[in-house]
Amino acid sequence: MELDSVSPIVNLDNSLFEQVLVNIIKNASEAIGHDGEIYIRTFRNPVCPEIADTGKGIDKETEAKLFSPFFSTRWSGHRLDLYPRSASKAQLFFFS
Repeated sequence: MELDSVSPIVNLDNSLFEQVLVNIIKNASEAIGHDGEIYIRTFRNPVCPEIADTGKGIDKETEAKLFSPFFSTRWSGHRLDLYPRSASKAQLFFFS
């Protein structure tokens, strides 16, 4: 974990943001298996958390379907809509 030394004030719904972080970290932990790693960094200009993992990433066929309604690679149908910036990295940007 690499956190910026300054914690800026950001206008957001704390409980919803917490749920987003929990879901992203849960997805990352499922992607990495037992030997992987999850990296968390924060930046202050712009205010931005970054979460990356060492999972295998997604193939081009799956990437093309990410925004399809009800698409999931999990048998239970649960999903989290993220736009991957690389095969195993997703970023969320928050501007104040």
